[in-house]
Amino acid sequence: MAGFLGSFTVAFYAKIASQSVVRTIGFLLVFILLISAALSFNSALMINPKLVYVQRWADDNLKNIPAIEVKNGVLIQPQETFVLEIGNDYSVFAVVVDQKKEADILAKYKNVVMLTRTRFVFKQTGEDSLPYVRKRNFDKAKSWKISPDRSGFSLAFDNNHIAVTPDNVKKWLKVVSIFIFPAFLLVLFILYSFTNPLQILFFSLIGLMANAILKAKASYKQIFNICSYAIVPPTTLVTLLEVFRFRLPGFWFLFSSVYVFYIFLGLQSAKSRKRFG
Repeated sequence: MAGFLGSFTVAFYAKIASQSVVRTIGFLLVFILLISAALSFNSALMINPKLVYVQRWADDNLKNIPAIEVKNGVLIQPQETFVLEIGNDYSVFAVVVDQKKEADILAKYKNVVMLTRTRFVFKQTGEDSLPYVRKRNFDKAKSWKISPDRSGFSLAFDNNHIAVTPDNVKKWLKVVSIFIFPAFLLVLFILYSFTNPLQILFFSLIGLMANAILKAKASYKQIFNICSYAIVPPTTLVTLLEVFRFRLPGFWFLFSSVYVFYIFLGLQSAKSRKRFG
């Protein structure tokens, strides 16, 4: 905690400039873990309420899914177009047998899961209002069948049968809710353990230039230490922006500017306290 808070103060950089690289790396791993945990907790807070919505949708709509069969890569059932609107956010699940209606549905709805005669079609509209459409042929799922029952349906493929009912969905969502946080934590920790050192190594080159400009006479080890702690303020800033869902244009410019600012301050602080040379 002292290293985290200290990274925001100029005088702190003179203290850590000459410490061992092992200690610096240890601090970085702890910091990466904290940032990963914060973002994972934030993701869990956003996803868990949506799981409740998924359960409500399953309760209300699973029983309405029609019989669907794909055989040898071609949709043979149903014979008529089926459309099921999802909530009030312009989302839809559709089975389309008329190619003309495919374009109409894609144009009308923001988010689409659709089956046509020969392929899956997915459309997702992001926060920037730009649609992303993906189309996949049935070549990897040539034969499968959905058979409705009283509360949901069963999915049969490759001699496997999965019962999709509201009760089963509830069990699956409970498992998902348990693993959201640890799954995000693991993925983000691995990701940041790779990207943060790369950022530090890149910005240490700027540290070398700053060292020459300031005539600080710092060794590369000292520059590395300063750059490792100087990454904390910009990373904390962008993490807070992400947590509070504040979209700021010029994200990387802001990150880089704050990072370089602290590198210069850190080198100047250590130089003024005669920690170099």
